[in-house]
Amino acid sequence: MTTVACRCIKCLIRKAERRNKVGRWVRVDKANFRCDIVESLCNDSTGSVVYQMLHAQIIEKQTREEHKRKKHQYDVYVILLDSTSSTQATRTASIPPAFLKRFTGKLNLRLTHAGAVCCHYISDAKARNPLRVTIPRTLHFFEKSMKAISFPYVNKVGLNSRPNGVALWFGKRMEKVDRTFFGLPPLYPDWTASETCYRYLDNETFLFKEYSQYGYKTLLAEDWMAGTLNWPNCWGFDKQPTDHYMRPFQVAIEKDVSKTLEKTYSVQNCIEQHQDILRYLQDFMNSYAELPKIGWIWLSLLGHDYENGLVHADLDFQQVLLNNKKKLDDSFVIILGDHGLRFGKVASTKLGNLEVSNPLFAMSVPKKLRETTNILQILEENAGRLQTTYDIRATLLDILKHQPESNFTDRGFMQIKGEYGTSFLRHQTIVEKTCKNQPIPMEYCTCQYAKNVINSSLPVATDAGRFLIKHVNSILANSNVTSLCATLEYSKTLSIFTYAPEELTKTYEISVKARPPSDGEFKAIVRSGEHGFEIASTEIDRLDQFGNNGYCVEDWLKRLCHCRIKLTTQKR
Repeated sequence: MTTVACRCIKCLIRKAERRNKVGRWVRVDKANFRCDIVESLCNDSTGSVVYQMLHAQIIEKQTREEHKRKKHQYDVYVILLDSTSSTQATRTASIPPAFLKRFTGKLNLRLTHAGAVCCHYISDAKARNPLRVTIPRTLHFFEKSMKAISFPYVNKVGLNSRPNGVALWFGKRMEKVDRTFFGLPPLYPDWTASETCYRYLDNETFLFKEYSQYGYKTLLAEDWMAGTLNWPNCWGFDKQPTDHYMRPFQVAIEKDVSKTLEKTYSVQNCIEQHQDILRYLQDFMNSYAELPKIGWIWLSLLGHDYENGLVHADLDFQQVLLNNKKKLDDSFVIILGDHGLRFGKVASTKLGNLEVSNPLFAMSVPKKLRETTNILQILEENAGRLQTTYDIRATLLDILKHQPESNFTDRGFMQIKGEYGTSFLRHQTIVEKTCKNQPIPMEYCTCQYAKNVINSSLPVATDAGRFLIKHVNSILANSNVTSLCATLEYSKTLSIFTYAPEELTKTYEISVKARPPSDGEFKAIVRSGEHGFEIASTEIDRLDQFGNNGYCVEDWLKRLCHCRIKLTTQKR
């Protein structure tokens, strides 16, 4: 029988976004590590390393006396599930299509003064309950036991995680909002992709920095090294952005991993990162008893590429809520997505086309406020309106800066200075919220403006499709990457719709497919003008999974580029 002894551990401390300061191995019986991330090592009787593991813990940091919890300061905990839509969280892939059709046919239609019909599938309670499967236990417990309110009409404001994350954390717009369709001037970006990527963001109005200034202890944990603000090679932060930051854990797994650690820390051993991240969050909940806290976890690996990737983790999320219910009943708790599933067969369906722009959002409030104020009533009122990522940020700022002054009873409208959104805890504008008056790029708008199907074989469909492929090639040419990327050729138009009436709008939503080797499927909004077609979308969306095909170019070009030289090897 082999004897295994686990005698050594070492500290892993953030040195930079992708680099750790690694401590020396120390015997367990002599260790007193004051660090959050620890690596352990075990040897067999021959001295060979047979086991390595990573551990995350909360080591409390000293705080000045004046930063003790003030009256009406509540903890805030956020669980963000990447690529999870409102309806995806309440839908099952195993229900027969005929049965599903009965429910997806139930539309909640609201004709607005602007002529748009705002609707979402599976929106009423009777239609939703039978379909809950992705995280059914979690959502059921969240809504029934913690009285959470779900917001089915949240609209994303950017293509993928970064622009939506920037909107949440900084309140900045990264994409142009073309409002020609409404006869209005465009809204221009606050930050370009380069401005967001190639500089440190330490001096910006980061949400966690604002909470820290009000005495909150802060935690941020993502489940991959190149997180929301870093992928694929962006700078992120110079200094550690929060009091507790799990990044050294991910660097150790993805960049500095040994063969033994790679073998040990694996799904084959029933070990997944979301479990460690949830434990890290729970440790944070149970720390700093006298201080307010905000903890935010962003989980990408579970649901980014797979519609049912969250299913097996449902019980893990429910257990976190159940085991910590007493603390969470005295906190604001949010479960949300950044956008819906962007790739695969689902994304190309009518429902998937809505889902991608309609992220999950549900929120519970402290039990004391539920019982002594009308806060649930105002949440339910606002849950019935179109909302955006900016409104979520405004709500978090209202919780921090303004509502404590009235013990969370102020329902008066407030436009927070410098913010695009309005809080869910207040009455919002009396004007119906639509994509006309909200900072939502038209290509992501979930309000259903009248559209007519056009036969894909008609000349207008072919001409518009050829234009879109030509436009993609022009983006690559203007970015000076034509030597790296193959020139795309038009194959066919997959679908095309015209905003009605066509003779007035001359605006089309089109999806096209390129010829091999790319085989890419692209979607955009184009407009017919005096000199031919012109692009009306801020971004060109990619409907199919493209893997490493765009490895040779920058992040914002990867979905458009098919690299001429095939990637044969890839570093972890």
